[in-house]
Amino acid sequence: MKHTWHNLIACLGTDGTDESRFNSGTSGYRGAIEVCWLVIIFLVPVFFNPLGHQQFDFVKTLLLQALVITMFGLWLANRIKCQSYHQHINWKSLIDSPLKISILVFGLIFIISTAASITPEISFWGTWQRGSGGLSTILCWITFCFILAHQVRSRTQLMRILYTLLLASAVVSVVGIMQHYIPAISTLFGWPVTTRVFATIGNPLFLSNFLAMTIPLNLALQIYAFRQRGKRSPGNNAPSVALSVLLALQFWCLLLAQYSVTVLAFIIGAVSFIALLGFTERKKL
Repeated sequence: MKHTWHNLIACLGTDGTDESRFNSGTSGYRGAIEVCWLVIIFLVPVFFNPLGHQQFDFVKTLLLQALVITMFGLWLANRIKCQSYHQHINWKSLIDSPLKISILVFGLIFIISTAASITPEISFWGTWQRGSGGLSTILCWITFCFILAHQVRSRTQLMRILYTLLLASAVVSVVGIMQHYIPAISTLFGWPVTTRVFATIGNPLFLSNFLAMTIPLNLALQIYAFRQRGKRSPGNNAPSVALSVLLALQFWCLLLAQYSVTVLAFIIGAVSFIALLGFTERKKL
């Protein structure tokens, strides 16, 4: 597992060293940046405005953009505050992994398509109905990704990120299940009463995609907890039990979204991942 965590941290573009090696004068900025990314990870899936005409996409986009701009400002302030911190920034790290290269190519494609668009304003800002579809939002997500890649430098930070995301998925799953079995919930928030739930995500397809991406993280943490069982005190199975309950809620809500293609794709993806993991682990041994 030590090598696994090192590989995960390396994928984010960090060296896995402890945060304390940086100048303590910037700890306040770095702490604020971490609060911002945890708030983004939790609130973007959960947040909606029941009083607005556009309850989901548009308000989520505004929230994301405001918090990412705040993160970027704190990151710049962190650089200005401590000159020695500049020595730890290597711009070549932007292309030190296939993941980062693919993200940059993805952003470049969006920039080119926006420049060539017949309606560049809409392509840049997005639309009222699909506020998350514009280049401005894509650039915010790319900025968010690279700030995390530069700031996440310990296993503790990674665990906080994973548990925050799973907590958000728990809220989304519970709301989706309640939406199906208690129609009054939809009436209370002015949501349409439908057979397919959309929870706080706003769209059954988006909901199924979100859950299909968070379920593997739940499974990964359960595998990690299983491997660490010898290091825990006897009878301390609360994390494993909580993750198992969450897994049941996630699958329950995923089925209520009624996107069988997503469920099928998840099953295929999970089986492929497990097979690949077994192959690589055996090769390592």
